[in-house]
Amino acid sequence: MQFYRGPAGLSTAYPCALAIAATFDTHAAFDWAHSIAEEFKEKGANVLLGPGVNVLRVPSNGRAFEYSSGEDPVLGSMMTSSIVKGIVHAKGIIATVKHFALNS
Repeated sequence: MQFYRGPAGLSTAYPCALAIAATFDTHAAFDWAHSIAEEFKEKGANVLLGPGVNVLRVPSNGRAFEYSSGEDPVLGSMMTSSIVKGIVHAKGIIATVKHFALNS
């Protein structure tokens, strides 16, 4: 899957993590994370605050869009490993897994 990235100096509006998780496609998750990490690297950043890995137990939670699992912890483990690999593959960007527990 290819993600269009805008010109340098602008920010790209990527799909949210929950939308990527809804594809059940680990290759798309890798490409998505790699593309975001490459954009971060071009801007001089070295840490990407994500992925969010909390299992979505409360649908009205305000951070539901940033979790890479939805309600399924098995899906979350598959997608999160692909996302972290995509970020690290960008070389020089650190993935910071967040919202691991007690964020509902």
